[in-house]
Amino acid sequence: MLFVVWHLWAPSRLGITLHIDEAQYWTWSRELAWGYYSKPPVIAALIAASTALWGNGWIGVKGLTLALTTLTAWALAAWVHAMSGDARRGALAALLALGSPLVLLLGFGATTDVPLLLAWSLAAWALWVALQRPESAWRWALLGLTVGLGVLSKYTMLAFVPGACLAIVLAGPTPGHGWAVLRGGLLAAGAAALIVSPHVAWNVQADWPIWRHTLDITLQRDDAALQRGLAAFALGQVVLLGPLALALLAWRSAEPGDDAPGRHGTQRRGMRFALAVSAPLLIVGLAQAARGGAHVNWAAPALLGILAWLALRAPLRAAPVATLLGLQTALVIGLLHAPSVAAAVGQPWPCRLDFWARMRGWDQVWSELARQLPSEPALVVGDSRAVLAHGAYHWRDRDVQWLAWDPARRARHHFAWRQGVDETALASLLHGQRDRTVWLIAGDIDAVQPFAVRGMTPVEPQASAHWTNRCGRSVALWAWRLRPPQQDPS
Repeated sequence: MLFVVWHLWAPSRLGITLHIDEAQYWTWSRELAWGYYSKPPVIAALIAASTALWGNGWIGVKGLTLALTTLTAWALAAWVHAMSGDARRGALAALLALGSPLVLLLGFGATTDVPLLLAWSLAAWALWVALQRPESAWRWALLGLTVGLGVLSKYTMLAFVPGACLAIVLAGPTPGHGWAVLRGGLLAAGAAALIVSPHVAWNVQADWPIWRHTLDITLQRDDAALQRGLAAFALGQVVLLGPLALALLAWRSAEPGDDAPGRHGTQRRGMRFALAVSAPLLIVGLAQAARGGAHVNWAAPALLGILAWLALRAPLRAAPVATLLGLQTALVIGLLHAPSVAAAVGQPWPCRLDFWARMRGWDQVWSELARQLPSEPALVVGDSRAVLAHGAYHWRDRDVQWLAWDPARRARHHFAWRQGVDETALASLLHGQRDRTVWLIAGDIDAVQPFAVRGMTPVEPQASAHWTNRCGRSVALWAWRLRPPQQDPS
């Protein structure tokens, strides 16, 4: 309960708005489909359902994803309970998750990682349960259901498949159940394929945009990444686990006497299972970090396996665990609120230590720009994904149609893919546009130059808005009215 209350109360104190990705997902949720330019459909469906319940504000956009974050802790607890036969270890796993920087941060995010983590936890639980009774068809079908929903959340879920195979080899059922496991695995694969099939059909029809985007970011190369990427990625995983996890790693392993007779062997098997499920994704994340750099959240589901392993390994000592958990939670919350506290007392705070830096100022600049521009129906040409995503969200109550300026027709983001215009298309639109004023809105004042050269707009902007935080990071918007290109007298 405290986890949920803090995540609902904190944003008003932190002075933050949606992240660019969240604003983009919100725009997707206005037009549900089986896929989008860069992600499968679950996050858009979640936001659509959430906003239908609670409106388009902060709580409305993030309400259901916050609920899923708490369900992830419950699923992790159920998984660990099943592996250990001890409800106390399940409770420890849930507390480790809720107090980790990973889950504390994800509680604020309406991102694809939230349903992915829930699906991963449920799939690991379902696989363990299926291996205990491999002849049970419904358990394997449940596994397929959770894997399919995970793939529809984020393609990272595909890394669960090699992890599951490794877990079956290292911690599977006793000999003699091989055919039952094979039949069950095929049933799970069929169930997952059935669930994912509408998304695959959409990809085929749309010429595989998500696969192309995923391959592009996965195969990108940075020659300097080997020196800094591996270290940054590994350090990021440690930070997301938190100091409590490090303390438990340094603590002695659980002794056989800590558990009821007969449980210790099963517990050790569960520890192997948890690490085996996580290992392939961690290896992929490290390989990607070495090749081209990887975001620290790319291997987030693997960290759940590590937390499960720690919950099985750690001694059940309530007082020291509770103390360490309280200190860790206080440290994370303190760091998240530190920029606001520093601003309140008039002290500077470095931008690199402000987790919310990219989520500040957008509401102010869009509100200021709306004040300066007429509220009549308009068509807005945006020069970047950030402008289009935040604009569509913050001007959701205005009668605006959005287009993406994409002169090279490269379609580098969803808006350019669906709503992109080049010079020819824009000129034709301007000549035929009668009902709406056409504006160019950009985050860079020099973005007007290609338009001004072609006689579509004056050089001076008709409106502008600026916001700067205490550490010097600024958000700015400029708006110019676009007109049909001037005709060449010759």
